[in-house]
Amino acid sequence: MDILGAVGLNKPNIAILSDEFLEEIKGIPQKNLAVELLKRLLEGRVKSVAGRNLVQSRKFSEMLEAAIRKYQNRAIETTQVILELIQLAREMNEMHRRGEETGLTEDELAVHSNRTISKEIIAEYFTAIKQKYNMLTPNDIENYAQVMFSRSMKS
Repeated sequence: MDILGAVGLNKPNIAILSDEFLEEIKGIPQKNLAVELLKRLLEGRVKSVAGRNLVQSRKFSEMLEAAIRKYQNRAIETTQVILELIQLAREMNEMHRRGEETGLTEDELAVHSNRTISKEIIAEYFTAIKQKYNMLTPNDIENYAQVMFSRSMKS
């Protein structure tokens, strides 16, 4: 089914999900089709990012899934999910623009962003270690890490 044709949109360059195209989607009277269109386009964009940047791809995939899940569970209205999906598309566009502004190739940008670990992920990791090994303080975790590191150096 040609979703673009069904909602009366011109055939824009949807590969980059331009701001003009995203604004056009906001005005589609058939909101459920707009959601499906955005979902499919974003899924395709996430797949294309995955080939170069697994960290960003995973982040965007999780954001997309969360928005769609809220919509399907009727936790948010159709208009709200459209706005969330448009925001996600803009974040993807911003990631692409950052690469262009820095002069890095997409592969170089992926290597750089894959080295960046959010505070939340680090906190989750240490919380899991703390629970798994019944550690109470950061010193316990540090001591454990030193022991494990020294063992790996001996091997």
